Amino acid sequence: MDTSVVDFYRHAPDYDAEYADLTADIAWSKRLCRMYARGGHVLEMACGTGRITLPIAWQAMQLGYWVTGVDLSPDMLSRASAKVAAEDPSLQSQLQLIEGDMRTVNAGIERYNLVLVPFHSFAHLLTTHDQRAALHNCHNHLQVGGHFVADVFLPDPAKLAHGLTRHAPIIEREAQLADGYNLVRSYTTRYHPATQLLEVTYFYNFYDAIGRLIANRCYRSQTTMRMIFPAEWELLLADAGFTIIDRWSDYDGTPFGTGHGMKMLFLCQRT
Repeated sequence: MDTSVVDFYRHAPDYDAEYADLTADIAWSKRLCRMYARGGHVLEMACGTGRITLPIAWQAMQLGYWVTGVDLSPDMLSRASAKVAAEDPSLQSQLQLIEGDMRTVNAGIERYNLVLVPFHSFAHLLTTHDQRAALHNCHNHLQVGGHFVADVFLPDPAKLAHGLTRHAPIIEREAQLADGYNLVRSYTTRYHPATQLLEVTYFYNFYDAIGRLIANRCYRSQTTMRMIFPAEWELLLADAGFTIIDRWSDYDGTPFGTGHGMKMLFLCQRT
């Protein structure tokens, strides 16, 4: 696991603002829960601030399943807990949050119907040893016949080649914050082909309503991610004891290898 990952996720409110408009993976996760979790338990590894966790927990109240969220970052988990505390008390009976590492955590329920690893979180596992540990732990939390899905990047060789040398920051995302500031996030990357590691530096610049830079609010964060290629992902899943039963390249269900989706969304089963 990238040892800087906890520091990278220390700005939980900014994270929520950045991704407030991302809803496609929420709808996708809810659909998976409807299909595979009814009457049982869902485990979401790397649940973060609860961006996905809370919507699937609300659905759980209607469909009769329960949700456990696990995250390594105290800051992200604290924000998720605050959100849960502000919701209807009945939601709290459907949801528990645990601070833990997906490689080693014991999430408490004897067996789960569905395990999810959302939004590229698996990329923070930087070695094959760590990847195998996380996948085996997810497998061990599932009941026989239970399902597993991780939201994993499909690496783009052209973009990775561009990242072989440092380049000017690319503006990636803009968001308006609750305090009235506007956030502009840009990034630079450096890719190391021998290790498949992608170093990413994000620059967070904040502006007031008339466009003035708020220098004392700005910061930068660095993280490293491990790129996983399709054949490698298949081998890792097989090694952990999973059988792949479906493959998609995007949240809309586009079959893997078709369309323009840049994801490896492989539905797996513990057989």
